[in-house]
Amino acid sequence: MYHDCRSEFEWFGHWLDIYVFNTTIKEWNQVLAALRQFEIRNEIDSKHANIPHPLDNDFFGRTSRDATYFRAFDYKGIQVNCHFFTDEEVEFDIDPREIVDQAALDDLIELLHLISDVTQKSVVLAPENAEGVTIVRVQPNSRCCDYRP
Repeated sequence: MYHDCRSEFEWFGHWLDIYVFNTTIKEWNQVLAALRQFEIRNEIDSKHANIPHPLDNDFFGRTSRDATYFRAFDYKGIQVNCHFFTDEEVEFDIDPREIVDQAALDDLIELLHLISDVTQKSVVLAPENAEGVTIVRVQPNSRCCDYRP
């Protein structure tokens, strides 16, 4: 499959987004609980180092003009950034340059399935900020994936 979709992971200066739509805080908590097995780092992308670190799952509404809070973790060599823009949409992003071969793509698809299975919702891989464009979609409790070039 990597050979068929290799061009989706070329670097054009944009990340790729992982989306779960129509969520609530329940799905967020399910995803965060499933990801606790990985070393998760709380991060602040900020101009001001003295902005307090988020210490729990209550990240929504804790952003400002000067700071964005997120969590980052490594999934088999892929850095995944977890953003907390809204509770209505679970969103992660990845650097497409880390998907360099079939093994890395398999790991990414495995992560999509993990998220889908714990939320019981479909998960979409899309170009950055292009929610309506699907590269890959997975469904819960299925090992199949739908690639849409």
